Amino acid sequence: MQELAALMRERRFEEAAREAERHLAQSGNDAEILGVAGMAYAALGRLDAAVDAFRKAAAHAPQSAPVWFNLGIALRRTGDDAAAADCYERAIAIAPGFAEAHFNLGNLRKSTGDHERAIASFRRAVENRPDYAKAHHNLGNALRAAGRNEEAFVSYRAAKRYGQGGAELLLDLGNCLSDLRRFEEAVEVFRQALAAAPGNRDAQGALGSALMRLGRYEEGLSLQEAGYGKISFVPGAGATVVAAGSR
Repeated sequence: MQELAALMRERRFEEAAREAERHLAQSGNDAEILGVAGMAYAALGRLDAAVDAFRKAAAHAPQSAPVWFNLGIALRRTGDDAAAADCYERAIAIAPGFAEAHFNLGNLRKSTGDHERAIASFRRAVENRPDYAKAHHNLGNALRAAGRNEEAFVSYRAAKRYGQGGAELLLDLGNCLSDLRRFEEAVEVFRQALAAAPGNRDAQGALGSALMRLGRYEEGLSLQEAGYGKISFVPGAGATVVAAGSR
């Protein structure tokens, strides 16, 4: 088993899969070996084989939360979201504090538009692991999708506090501030996003929009054009702008 673990750490997945198969041929189905085989197959893109290995592992170790969790990941990658959700729920039933299982279930629920249940899952993730920055971020996204912008702002700030300060989070935080009409703060956050990812067009466009909302039209328009392309004003439409080629 130590040799298998070393092969996985070294990302030698083909060798790991062969070694797991050799062990299984010699000693029969063993949940731990089957789990390693499933991870190796998944890393190689052999998803049907991964699902089969994890199913066998679950049959031999039905009280193993990690086995159900890994089966859920493999099933999600095959597009079987309903079966994946069931696996995450089984993992949580066995280990209620399994933050990663709550997180994955939240992502699945959000992808189907079930924002309220996604919010509940992400909350459970951060309750069980308060420094889970990505879960705070995704909780913010789910809250914002549900129109709960004040709560989303709190979650984005938590994500930033716990170390997730990349351009993606900063853009989401800035857009949330814009939704709350806190444009001065949004400008500062969008500038941070551009510092993290120079030339990012989404950040340039969002910063330009926030500046224009503050009446700084010349500076804002140049940034909007950098982000969104040449802007043409629609006659008689006041401040409405349309990106060139968008009609």
